[in-house]
Amino acid sequence: MKGKAKKKHFAIRTLLAVFVLLIIYFWHANSYVHFEDINMGISICGSAEGVYDTLITVEDIRYRELEKVKELCIGNPQNYTTLTDMKKCKETEKVNILGYAGADVANKTFQWSRVKSKASEKQIKEFQEGLKDVLPKLRKLKKFYFFRCV
Repeated sequence: MKGKAKKKHFAIRTLLAVFVLLIIYFWHANSYVHFEDINMGISICGSAEGVYDTLITVEDIRYRELEKVKELCIGNPQNYTTLTDMKKCKETEKVNILGYAGADVANKTFQWSRVKSKASEKQIKEFQEGLKDVLPKLRKLKKFYFFRCV
């Protein structure tokens, strides 16, 4: 009798744990994304628009929408304070970085101030360190492009 009761309690606890984990997953998938760098958020939303064929703003994007972004296209790295927001696009297979001054994403005009000068050594080191931290997190990444027009 004790063996059946233990199995029954184990089964109930397992089902309860699975149920709680599912609730946490769906709660996270439906929660809004908070970006550390608003300019990077704008670029990521621009990449998400290609998936949904609709305007997605930084205030409206959710984690479940980031899961569908396969190609991430960002502008000039000098426009961003950090690259860590790229980690949130875990399903990304292709990353395009347009590395020239004044570059914008997909010929869209954003409301950030564009940098018109060349990157300093410090900015280049920060960018390399940011990529070193971000790229290993994008496990499905197959292609990485850095376009530098002089």
